[in-house]
Amino acid sequence: MANPTGTQNLTENPAYVYTDGDVYQIPQTDTVEGAATGASFSGLGVDNQPHQVLLNKTKVLRVNQLADEVNISALLAFKALFSGTLGANEGNSIFKIPFLDSAHGLISLIIQAGQYIYNQGGVDNYVTMNWPTPFPNAFGMAFATALWAQGAQLNFSNDWDIKYLAGSGNTTGATFLMDRIAGGQPMYGFNWLAFGY
Repeated sequence: MANPTGTQNLTENPAYVYTDGDVYQIPQTDTVEGAATGASFSGLGVDNQPHQVLLNKTKVLRVNQLADEVNISALLAFKALFSGTLGANEGNSIFKIPFLDSAHGLISLIIQAGQYIYNQGGVDNYVTMNWPTPFPNAFGMAFATALWAQGAQLNFSNDWDIKYLAGSGNTTGATFLMDRIAGGQPMYGFNWLAFGY
């Protein structure tokens, strides 16, 4: 079959809106008609109309594909920001959760938790501990709960309490007060949680 003799290529219609079922089927009774002034389909002619619509559809699909690839890449990059380690056997845990902060833009909330084992007596012991993972930008807040040895006989009116000392925390650590009221068993340690970004 000889190559077509035409020299004019069809071009995409940037105003085309994707529509199902708009490719014209040429019936047997139609006359062969190429592009010309006054030809049907705005001068395209019957023979060119299906090609033009398919070209328009292909262009729309290609534009959407490129946009999807950009969005998918952005989503995959965002997904990669989620990370974490759940500490085994009550060990230290860390979780990083990305979000769009109204003041700082895209940041990762870092939540750390673990145990500090003390297992000593004494009165009003201050414990300064370092976070297993320093916060790269800012420290938010810390919390602690008392941890007792299994089988300990507690008297909650005179045993220990654990407190985070407000203002002591920073990106690398914080100070906690193991507060002994009067008598009582040695505190085994405490569970702690801290967050920042």
